[in-house]
Amino acid sequence: MYLSIGSNLGDRISYIKSAIEQLQKCAELHTVSSLYETPPWGYNSSNPYYNCVVKMSFKCNVVDFLKHTQSIEIDLGRREKTSSTYVDRVVDIDIVYIKGMLYHSVDLTIPHKQMHKRAFVLLPMLDIEDELLANYDKKVSDFLSELDCTGIIRIDGGL
Repeated sequence: MYLSIGSNLGDRISYIKSAIEQLQKCAELHTVSSLYETPPWGYNSSNPYYNCVVKMSFKCNVVDFLKHTQSIEIDLGRREKTSSTYVDRVVDIDIVYIKGMLYHSVDLTIPHKQMHKRAFVLLPMLDIEDELLANYDKKVSDFLSELDCTGIIRIDGGL
């Protein structure tokens, strides 16, 4: 399973580290990508994001795991979304891909319905593996080659 973790408010690195630490309470961490500074996607803000992708395995069902990610976001200070537009946030955790899984509900779609359009997800994911995204029949690098990566900077030292 691949999770995208981002933050663009406060101590971004601490929020991401705390999220990864809390995720390990119910999932096994395999790999953490490099850390990237990225411009906000889908809205305007003067606050750039730090983003990474983690590869994990989990033992519970995906709906319970989603609830766990949402409780971590709340514990770290994320405010409830009050509109349909994107907003700045202390932490955002998205389940973006689980190999071999297609899932759709009101609250969760796997693979994430926007992942193939988001360089801030695919670039860190490529650090881990050039995964063949089965339902798209393309690799991460294939999608990434079609995207604008302007303004995305790998952070030396990372996490």
